[in-house]
Amino acid sequence: MSEDRWQTLEAAIRTELGAPETRSLVAAKILRGDRIRPGLEVENPVTVFLHGDCQTTPPSHFALSSQASNTLGWVIEIDGKIDPFIHVDCQRIGQILWTRGNFRRYDQRNQLMADAIARVVLHEWIHIATQNPGHSRHGLAKASFSVEDLAPTRQTGITRIRPGD
Repeated sequence: MSEDRWQTLEAAIRTELGAPETRSLVAAKILRGDRIRPGLEVENPVTVFLHGDCQTTPPSHFALSSQASNTLGWVIEIDGKIDPFIHVDCQRIGQILWTRGNFRRYDQRNQLMADAIARVVLHEWIHIATQNPGHSRHGLAKASFSVEDLAPTRQTGITRIRPGD
C-alpha cells in the first residue's frame, strides 16, 4: 500500500475509533506491518491482513453473480476464542464501492476506500475485543454493511434544489 493510501487509512481508523462502539479501543497504537522491527513488544496485538487490491474497481461478472461472497471481513474462532487476526477483502469492498468511486479523483477514491476498510476493520476488532461473534442491529457491530454503511453520504455544503422548490 502506498504511503498516501496508508496515511488515509490510518486517519480513517482513528476517526472510526471515536464511535461509541469502539471507545474501549481508543488506546490502540496503529503500526504499519512493514515498519515493525524485531523485538517490538506490544500488549494485545491485533494483526490486519488486507486481501486483494485496495482500490475501487469495476465488479467482475463473478462478483455480480449470486455465488459471489458478500463477506467483507472476517476473524477466526478456535475453541471458543476469537483469534486476534482480522482479514479484510479489499477487492470485494472496491467492487461494492465502484459506483460511488467511479469518476472521482484519486484522493476521493482513496478516502472512500479508507473509510470503508476502517469500518470493516473495526467491526472485526469489536469481535476480538468483546470475544463475541454476535452482531447488533445497528452501527459497526451489525451483521452486514450496505454501500451507505461503507461510504456514508457526507454533507458537501452544496444545496440541492428539487423541482418545484
